[in-house]
Amino acid sequence: MAFKVQCQKAKNWCWAAVAASVGAISVPLRESRQFKLVENEIAGATNCDLDPGSSVCNQSFYLDVALQDLPRSIDTKGPIPLEKIKSELAAKPEIPICVKIDWKGGGAHYVAIADVTATDMLVIEDPQNGHKIPCSYTKLKTHYSKRGTWSETYLLL
Repeated sequence: MAFKVQCQKAKNWCWAAVAASVGAISVPLRESRQFKLVENEIAGATNCDLDPGSSVCNQSFYLDVALQDLPRSIDTKGPIPLEKIKSELAAKPEIPICVKIDWKGGGAHYVAIADVTATDMLVIEDPQNGHKIPCSYTKLKTHYSKRGTWSETYLLL
């Protein structure tokens, strides 16, 4: 089964979309609705299913915290080697590698590496648009979406 990330339901919910998508395949019966994850993690957030764009609900958060109940190996600062990506995805093709992208000028975004092609292109699942995006390893590391740098890696077991 190929991994597919949910489209984020609010501007700042990339973390919730990735966490909900990964959780749905990693742990049966884990909450996979983004608004519920937001309400569980953000203090004071309620009724986010009705108004995900409200100022109390539409909050940035940390993917590593949202994934804390899932079994995973040690999180890594920065990118991991391409060979490690290949071996992880070969061993567990249904489990993506989660990545934090730091934006130049501030802010962050979370995506998932879902596959590696025969020509070593990474297949990125981006919750901002819900599409598979082919991306070179170098581009993901230093210039994702023209302004982002790969800053953290989360490997799930």
